[in-house]
Amino acid sequence: ERLNFTTGSMEWHRPTFIAMSVSMMLLMATVAVISVSIVFIARMIKSPGMSSKTRKMQRPLFNTLLIQTGAPCLFAFVPLSSIICLPLLGIDGGAMGTVLIMITVVFPQIDAVIVIYFIPRFRTAVLRLMSFRQESNCPASTVQSDPSLTSVKDRP
Repeated sequence: ERLNFTTGSMEWHRPTFIAMSVSMMLLMATVAVISVSIVFIARMIKSPGMSSKTRKMQRPLFNTLLIQTGAPCLFAFVPLSSIICLPLLGIDGGAMGTVLIMITVVFPQIDAVIVIYFIPRFRTAVLRLMSFRQESNCPASTVQSDPSLTSVKDRP
């Protein structure tokens, strides 16, 4: 809303209203495409034509994809659209705007954690890599006293 100086009343600013409407239509179209894609992928995974081994491999990837689709909504789209819409509605964001911006900064880290947590083989590889790095940071006397720590091949 904007103040009309001739009448002294608050009125909607037409270009802003059009831009917001177009943005909402694009968002709704994106939600529709994502929803239809999710349904088709779920049907494909459940189809009898897919082997059980492939299905077992695809299910965690699909679940991760679902969560990675929802995460930007919570950590990027909702906070940013709130930051944009609050002033248009005449609401002062204040400190809440700062918190919303900070939430959007957290999104890339959360996205990486989602992948590491929900894909078992990737999680195992990352944990092994981290334990190898911790072992390589040990003092030389510790590594020499325990021969199982000297080689990555010796670990199960």
